[in-house]
Amino acid sequence: MFAISLIPFIILAIYVAFFTLPEVPPRSLNFFYSIVAMIMSVWWIKAASGTVVDIITIFGQLTGIPEQALLITFLSFGNCLGDMSANVAMTKKGFGEMAMTACISGPIFLLNIAIGLSLLLALNASSNFMLPDMLMACNGDDSQCFTN
Repeated sequence: MFAISLIPFIILAIYVAFFTLPEVPPRSLNFFYSIVAMIMSVWWIKAASGTVVDIITIFGQLTGIPEQALLITFLSFGNCLGDMSANVAMTKKGFGEMAMTACISGPIFLLNIAIGLSLLLALNASSNFMLPDMLMACNGDDSQCFTN
């Protein structure tokens, strides 16, 4: 199955090797290359994340630590790396107060909006919970949004 999927790419590689110049990229294939690059990047992300989850699962089974606790810890650590690099860059440029504000407000925003909204929607989807009418759409009249 894997070898069959390589056939079109082998044909494409032969075409590029024999019918194009090294200094001039084939303009007719730029769009195709960008689509293939996108698919390959998604595949690499899937493969890497699957491997990380498998390693954490094995580590959890060996140590007796619950798998969910390890996964959420690793996920939160990975989520904070981008914020940390941005905050360090802001601090180096002289915006230390902005970096400190981002350190505190980013996780609070994530907790309040992302997790809160998803839990609110999950509660609303269950059959035994209904959102109060004041939290539903205001129908364009802001003066009566939060009144009974």
